[in-house]
Amino acid sequence: MRYRWILPLILLIGIAIRLYYLHGTAASPEFRVPLVDNRWYHDRALAWAEGRPGGELDLFRAPLYPFLLGQVYRIFGSGPYAARLFQMVLGIASLVLVFAIGRRLFDAPAGLAAAAIALFYAPFVYFENEILTTALSVFLLLLAFYFLLASEGGGRRAALGAGTSLGLAAATYPTALALVPFVIVWYLRGRRGANGAFLLLALGIAAPPLAAAAWNARAHGAFVLATQGGVNLYIGNNPNADGRTATVPGWRDVAYETKEYEDNVSLAAVRVAEREAGRSLAPAEVDAFWRGRALRWMAGNPAAAARLAAQKVYFLLNAEEVPNNRLLTPYVREYAPFLDRISIGAGILIALGLAGLALRGGGGRGRELLLWFLLAQGAVLVLFFVCSRFRVPMMPFVVLPAAHLVVRLAREGRRFPAGRALLVAMPILFISYTDYYDIKRPGDLPSLLFSRGYAFAEAGDFDRAADLYRESLAEDPSDPRTLINLGTVLARAGRLEEAEETLVQALERDPSYAPFVWNNLAMARLSSGDPDGALVFLERSIAADPNDADVRANAGNVLLSLGRYEEALARLDEALRGAAARELPVRLGRALALSRLGRGEEALAEAERVALAAPAVPEAWAALAEVARAAGDDARAVEARRRFQSLAGRPPGPGDLPIPTASAPPR
Repeated sequence: MRYRWILPLILLIGIAIRLYYLHGTAASPEFRVPLVDNRWYHDRALAWAEGRPGGELDLFRAPLYPFLLGQVYRIFGSGPYAARLFQMVLGIASLVLVFAIGRRLFDAPAGLAAAAIALFYAPFVYFENEILTTALSVFLLLLAFYFLLASEGGGRRAALGAGTSLGLAAATYPTALALVPFVIVWYLRGRRGANGAFLLLALGIAAPPLAAAAWNARAHGAFVLATQGGVNLYIGNNPNADGRTATVPGWRDVAYETKEYEDNVSLAAVRVAEREAGRSLAPAEVDAFWRGRALRWMAGNPAAAARLAAQKVYFLLNAEEVPNNRLLTPYVREYAPFLDRISIGAGILIALGLAGLALRGGGGRGRELLLWFLLAQGAVLVLFFVCSRFRVPMMPFVVLPAAHLVVRLAREGRRFPAGRALLVAMPILFISYTDYYDIKRPGDLPSLLFSRGYAFAEAGDFDRAADLYRESLAEDPSDPRTLINLGTVLARAGRLEEAEETLVQALERDPSYAPFVWNNLAMARLSSGDPDGALVFLERSIAADPNDADVRANAGNVLLSLGRYEEALARLDEALRGAAARELPVRLGRALALSRLGRGEEALAEAERVALAAPAVPEAWAALAEVARAAGDDARAVEARRRFQSLAGRPPGPGDLPIPTASAPPR
């Protein structure tokens, strides 16, 4: 009873820390521009929210998290706060579970100490603010562990709760399946007469992943939970693997393959596998291709595979938070410096946690389960590759024995068995704070800087974006994509001479990027008031890639600005037939071309169709006003101008009509 006020205080501090972090990171462009895997999950959640789950590449990752996030988007909207607030709730619930598990395993003071320690491990807060599976995985694994402890008396409800939580974790984070054999052995060992409860446990474990696989079979024709396992195994086990960098051969080749975002790893996995097979492959075949390649390398190179595994163990135990999609520690330091200052390092937690496990007494069979949870999750990381994002789900199970050690030390004083604890903790601390394998320098630093530059460019901070692209080039001067993006942001910043020089360098570096370079050079020329020069570059881009409908759309709108209406209409029609990604400006340009050719009725029909399809887009009403005025329909023109002004807060002008846009830079 005397501890009743401490847990609410811990939770209030936890909420305050999370709100502080949310407020600080809201100033970051990445807050509103989801990048890399964040973008994948965001797009798939949007598809679920809108009732249109996507295509075959959706099989790459397990479906539960995007499905749940889609329901959040459906209810609260898809703005930048919805996902973060949802995951903050999961984070606070996880603190409650840490307390409850600590109390069951050891005692109430240990539970409170565990919750308090978890407050100050910054990656918990960081990943609650990322559109990734991490926060949900942490919550579900803790819930499964809690129910497993509660099932010790043979209770059927607890067994079903444990199984269902673990099954949901697997449908979120498929490597959680590695826990299943250990959980089953632990559950059955020493039990008699609990067959009914065990069946409920097994049913709970099996149902969510089977349901997810059945959904994938119905929607995509493949009875699989996810297809990323094979390529991720290869990423962690190949002649060039470093145990922490998530790159797959061929990923650069697909950077510009689609105008719309697609995950480079999943797309490259498919393209490389199909190229080597010489035929189209089903998703499960792609998965098997990469898994087989990884296993063959490991079997054929046992010494190299063993050295790589030892390197991964070092990364797992090290204090460094190995980044995956973003430079984690600098990001926290920039946007939430107070959290960075009060955060407890992973190295200290791991050393205390393993030392706590080595202590005799306390925990009973739950201590054994705790050890299995840690060993299974650690083994999965060593089998694949290590980064903070995938280490975080095991950290609550490190915090629990660390709290037990701290409480025992405080309680026992000189009677505390310090020798045993130090014997374990000191070597781990030594490993944690060393810098072997260049661990403090991310293996994919150029890509991380590149992604950050993209976010700043999307937010309109072109100078900061240019600086980040230059930093990326300093790390990897060979990547033409970075030069292309740098040239694009320089053009958008009005630094046209630098932009052209940079884009020409990109073309010299890799001529295969010619379509994009010519298009972006055209946009630079257009920005400088040279539409004729822009048209020359656009025609070169079309010659380099006749299938790029978006470049044809750009050419059509430039021709429109030059008064060459017949040619403009022809190019815009070609863009529509080629399924241009940006259909709205194409149709608006087409309406204007028809109007200026004297085909008023067709022009009005086209402009009205666009305005009705996109009523929140001011440019649609500007084009309709222009077309209606030219057709002599003053009433419709006045209404369109009124609609534009209600959206834009001012009357429409010539600059509100459709203009060409640069190709989307690579993500």
